[in-house]
Amino acid sequence: MPQNRDCEVDLEFRMLGTGSKCPVKCRHCPEGQGKYAQRNPVVMRGHLDVCKFYKPPPSEKTIEKHVDATSPEEMKKLQFTMAQSAYQDGRPFTIWESESMKKAFKILRPSFVPPNRHDMATYLLTDVYKESRKEVMAIIENLPFLCFTIDSWADLNDERWINLCLVVPNSKTSFFINAQLCEHHHETAANIVEWVVDMWEECKIPAEKIVSLTTDTCTVMKSVWKTLRAIPKYHHVLGEPCLAHVLQLAVCDLLGTDAFKTTIAELTTLASYFSGAHLQLAEFRRIQKEVYGKHKAIINPGATRWGTHYGLIESIIRTRLALVRFAQNREFSKSKNDKVKELDAILLNREWWNKLLELREVLRPITWTLKRFDSDDLSVGEVRELWVRLELKLKRAIELGALKAVRVLQERWEYLGKQAQYLYEFAYLLNPQHFKYNDSSLDIKYENEEHERKFYEWIRQQIGEEGEAEFKAYLGKTKMFSSRQHLYEERDPIVFWGLVTRITTILGDFALRVLTMPSTSTASERNWSCFGKIYSKLRNRLKPTKAFMLTYIYVNYRALNGTAKKRREKGSEKRKAKYDQEFSDAMLGIVTQNKHKNIDPTASGSSSTPKRGNSMVALCEKEIEDNDNKGKRKKSNNNESSPPLRVNPPRKARSPPHNRVEIIGASDDDEEDDIVFNLNTEVTDEELAEIELEFDQGYWNEVQQSFDWVEAIPL
Repeated sequence: MPQNRDCEVDLEFRMLGTGSKCPVKCRHCPEGQGKYAQRNPVVMRGHLDVCKFYKPPPSEKTIEKHVDATSPEEMKKLQFTMAQSAYQDGRPFTIWESESMKKAFKILRPSFVPPNRHDMATYLLTDVYKESRKEVMAIIENLPFLCFTIDSWADLNDERWINLCLVVPNSKTSFFINAQLCEHHHETAANIVEWVVDMWEECKIPAEKIVSLTTDTCTVMKSVWKTLRAIPKYHHVLGEPCLAHVLQLAVCDLLGTDAFKTTIAELTTLASYFSGAHLQLAEFRRIQKEVYGKHKAIINPGATRWGTHYGLIESIIRTRLALVRFAQNREFSKSKNDKVKELDAILLNREWWNKLLELREVLRPITWTLKRFDSDDLSVGEVRELWVRLELKLKRAIELGALKAVRVLQERWEYLGKQAQYLYEFAYLLNPQHFKYNDSSLDIKYENEEHERKFYEWIRQQIGEEGEAEFKAYLGKTKMFSSRQHLYEERDPIVFWGLVTRITTILGDFALRVLTMPSTSTASERNWSCFGKIYSKLRNRLKPTKAFMLTYIYVNYRALNGTAKKRREKGSEKRKAKYDQEFSDAMLGIVTQNKHKNIDPTASGSSSTPKRGNSMVALCEKEIEDNDNKGKRKKSNNNESSPPLRVNPPRKARSPPHNRVEIIGASDDDEEDDIVFNLNTEVTDEELAEIELEFDQGYWNEVQQSFDWVEAIPL
């Protein structure tokens, strides 16, 4: 401390030579005063005490030096939390380096030093990634069944990726698990299966828990299902197409038909007209303000998102009066070119508006069904019913010209293949609600004998003859099901099979696996959207490993703590009183019993120690190990585990009407209780009246009013 005080005194004097005994002079005194023969701290301090020209500095008893202090452990925790918040929100590494941020932290905590971009891009990123990965893996360990989705994508550098996502059954939650750079390899079925298996093994995913792999419907992905099932360790994994992708392609086929092709082209031209015409856009908005009191945007459809064309049509119809007035505006008639004049003629054509309304009524039920297929909580047990309902809704709109739409849907359903069709039919029959009106066995009518024979042949391939016998007993309410007919009143199929699984040998376990399968691969599609947001043009210098870790943290944080968690908690409160204990015991009991006869964890091809591959998880682990070996950071001792994620049962299915014409047809004995897997059955007016359509009477009144408005267009 004395040495520090001497240094402070020396600052107030000027040395007049060199050496330790040179004369010194006070910096504050005028010439001829305050001069001493040599440096003497005691004499110099005494001079400052009496010097009338010297003004001592203010007291240095500040918060920064005497009150605020941050320990190394606290500093590390604060920097970790700040880095975590930046990664979870998709912020750049330089977020804490701006002068305004430093100034704010200086006021809040003077002794705290925010992390710089180098720390954010190195050891802090790996620490947060490891913590997030620990939470996700803890959830996977507590899940009884695992359903995965994969999808390929090209980033801004035209590098091909394949991702692997986990969909938690019936909980509206999905997790990003792993990703793989294709590099110079072709995306063949063999290569894709090898990459998927490597990603499973590197993440230490138990093979016996894997239920399904959902992909798109291209030929390569269909070959992936067969190649994967050829591996003994994974021969029980079911391959499933993405229904949202199938319906998108159906919309594409429909819009490409002669009936709607010209109308769609004119709509697209109309939507893009105002993008480069600023004066015309200003006039159009003025008319909108005058007619509606506000501006209404016209939606441009996506290039490969065919479902967005319905949004385009709705936006055109919402602002139809303003469009007609703009077309009738004579002020801009001289400045309009020939193309614009053609558009004006279209807008003033009653026949064109009739076609537009017709197309809207055709696309409305398709768009609604597409939104259901895009959700993660849609089980395969609802697919068959939704698809047939969609066709019946379109048949209801036959007067509006929907025959082509029905034909397109039937062609796309056939494109799925028989294996997928049998899966959806089997999953539909697993819902006991379809048998609640029967006191005894149910007679099932199929399209033909060949369909019935192949359907049960598919069942034997999955669960053997014993499982087939149990399935027939379940349909007929005989044998082990005869004394439990009261359970058929259960609205939730997963709860039903969780309760009866102990009385079955194979069927109960397989039924639970099928009912927990997702119907789409939209989880992987959303993951690529998040990946593109992070790996953008502004951050194109990111290494693939860093881009992967950032996306992993960003996506899984929302799955654990974002809107998905709120939905899970809301759904859990509604079901807790009735289903909590029974459902948890039944589901977890399946895993311990391991009754599925097709699963053999010790089969050839399994490996206790997964090999180190080229997936992002493996590369990130290697990068973390390299950083540890170089001594750049200390190993984290934080071993806290996240609480297990409760698997919610699926949402309650709607009570079917007494006459279910969408799938229940007519038998010889009772015309109300037959199940028919035939999409080409003629539907009578009486049957149509019983269908639960989303288009209520008010909706059809709105449609009629729309057509009446077309007749009243002022020309």
